[in-house]
Amino acid sequence: MGTEISKALSQRLGWHIYDKEIVGFIASDKNVRVRLVEELDEKSQGLIEDTVRRLLEMVEGGGFGVEEYHEALIRSLVYLATRGNAILIGRGANFVVRSQSGLHLRLVASPEVRMERLCNRWGLSPREARLRMEQTDRERTEFIRRHYKGDPDDPRNYDLVLNTDRLNPAQAASTVLSLF
Repeated sequence: MGTEISKALSQRLGWHIYDKEIVGFIASDKNVRVRLVEELDEKSQGLIEDTVRRLLEMVEGGGFGVEEYHEALIRSLVYLATRGNAILIGRGANFVVRSQSGLHLRLVASPEVRMERLCNRWGLSPREARLRMEQTDRERTEFIRRHYKGDPDDPRNYDLVLNTDRLNPAQAASTVLSLF
């Protein structure tokens, strides 16, 4: 329910949400195609795969691999955080802007609840939803471990962890605002 909760917070605070927009920001900042940045977004890439990608991109007129993406991501997150009035979603933002003021939030839910939500949102079967959820979780965890040497499942990396199994977006937003 990250999207719904961030929208509720945005409406109540008047702040801007940065999620997929970060991809476009990085792509325009580095003059690379958005599709390439999306492919690298929150995914762990192997050295061979990254090397092949860089060689192919160099042939097309400019290399942009995992390390370039990560560097641009850090710059973008720090820039957006220092501007203020921003809700930064995912991409290890809590690891990047840890020293800046703000609230670092993690939303969790049981696998069963997450699967049900994915089935409803994307029209997937329970099996497809579980596979997609597990793949996405693996990629995001590998991304955080590789680039930030952190553990996204460690609650000490957050100011607040909310289990959304029984919370609706308005309740979760109110909880966050009361702490904020």
